[in-house]
Amino acid sequence: MGPLVARVEPYALVGLSPGTHLGMPSAHLTLVLTLDAPLELSGGPMGPDRHRLRVSLAGLHTTPVSIHHEGRMRGIQLALTPAGCRALLACPAGELAERVVEGADVLGRLADDLRDRLHEAVDADEQVRLVAAGLGRRAALEPMDPRLARAWERLAHSHGRVTIAELADAAGWSRRHFTQRFTAEFGQGPKVVAGLLRFGRSREMVRRGIPAVEVAQRCGYADQSHLVREWRRHTGTTPGRWAGEDDIAFVQDRTSEAGAS
Repeated sequence: MGPLVARVEPYALVGLSPGTHLGMPSAHLTLVLTLDAPLELSGGPMGPDRHRLRVSLAGLHTTPVSIHHEGRMRGIQLALTPAGCRALLACPAGELAERVVEGADVLGRLADDLRDRLHEAVDADEQVRLVAAGLGRRAALEPMDPRLARAWERLAHSHGRVTIAELADAAGWSRRHFTQRFTAEFGQGPKVVAGLLRFGRSREMVRRGIPAVEVAQRCGYADQSHLVREWRRHTGTTPGRWAGEDDIAFVQDRTSEAGAS
């Protein structure tokens, strides 16, 4: 779905020990359509109480959500861009910042229609095609200010390594006005988004087993200690501990890579 959806990731996890998986902060909005039990979520923007969602929709947030499971999880996860939020959900990403909501309340009947069709899919590839077709019919032109769109693209392509001053100058605005407009559109300020982008890149490198010293250098952190501090701030844990303890993150990544388009 081009610029609207960054990733579509079917997942089917069975035979795992019951436990808790960390839903990590991201620079994308996250839409999850479950195909068995509802997601049971707590923490982060959800607060301490547990919530059960058949369709989970999360805006940009800076702390993790705990996903409680009984060893079996099946569904499909989409990473929506801010442009995709406008086109598919008819609202700016800023309206969903630091929130996790029941996606059916936003998608309406389409949420149940998609889940029904996904249950009938024969494999992950068909699931991806069904979701793309269903959301594609919903897509509408909801353009954002092109100066903000370009600023987001520059930040994303650089993995957060463009300064606010450079972005403001390119937009023709003062830094203060740029920051206000950026925050209103995306729900987080440019500095926070840059941090989420760096964190996202570092997480992928950690998942691939790249040493923390190299991850810090390649992602623009001052040093390994800086990397660890940012991980603690965003996740409450360290890269090494996450890599050693969160089995679902790695199983789901392998499943996702096989089914993503």
